[in-house]
Amino acid sequence: METKVQDFNEIVRFCEQKRQTGDYQTLANVLGVNTDAARMQIYRKTEKAVMILYKIIKQREELKKEYQKSISYEKNRKKERFTNRALLQNYARLF
Repeated sequence: METKVQDFNEIVRFCEQKRQTGDYQTLANVLGVNTDAARMQIYRKTEKAVMILYKIIKQREELKKEYQKSISYEKNRKKERFTNRALLQNYARLF
């Protein structure tokens, strides 16, 4: 039982550190309450509200990671194509 409490406290701490603007509004929409009520539920550490906020934050981070990875891949491909084209042009000048 103590590990559950410890895990819950870690989740609360994680949410406090990673929370961003708009998270309370999203939480309020999910809970069907106004933003102040959602904020108070987090302040009181209501398990349901904290777990929903945790999911919101985790999903945002996963989405961010996924798109940053694809954008990074696209940038590298463009850079690679540019480099290959430059190499071919320089090679063609030799002959």
